[in-house]
Amino acid sequence: MSHTRRTSGRAGWPGVLIVASVLALGLVGVALAGVTHRAVQANVTVTITDNRLDVSHGVVQAGQATFVVANKGRKPHVLGISGPGLRSGRTQLVQAGKTAKLTVTLRSGAYMLIDTRRSPTTVRWVMVGPATASAGSTRTVTPFPAPAPMDCD
Repeated sequence: MSHTRRTSGRAGWPGVLIVASVLALGLVGVALAGVTHRAVQANVTVTITDNRLDVSHGVVQAGQATFVVANKGRKPHVLGISGPGLRSGRTQLVQAGKTAKLTVTLRSGAYMLIDTRRSPTTVRWVMVGPATASAGSTRTVTPFPAPAPMDCD
């Protein structure tokens, strides 16, 4: 005696759950496709002493960036920035114990940061990558790996 199982054309609960999940994910994907990603303005902290220049992070995304310069030394200092598309970015004279802000628009590439009042000059580098990458109809923010130390004294 053989037993055969009859199906009535219904998918059953596991099939219904799979179909419902696929449809829900599809709706979420359609909803997210219409979302516009705004580039987040980068804040880079630069600490200057009378014999050092330190940068909070050496990798940012292209677009507007604000450099917050804190003078922890005893002498006045000026931060200078140069790189792709930036002719002369520099702060005003930052007195000892004071801070200054410099907002610039960065393109992809390498930017050199220097203390223009210090001799010999200390150089630090900030790498700038593209703000977004697109693949088809979606846009995602490009993650960057942790920066390697790039000190040039």
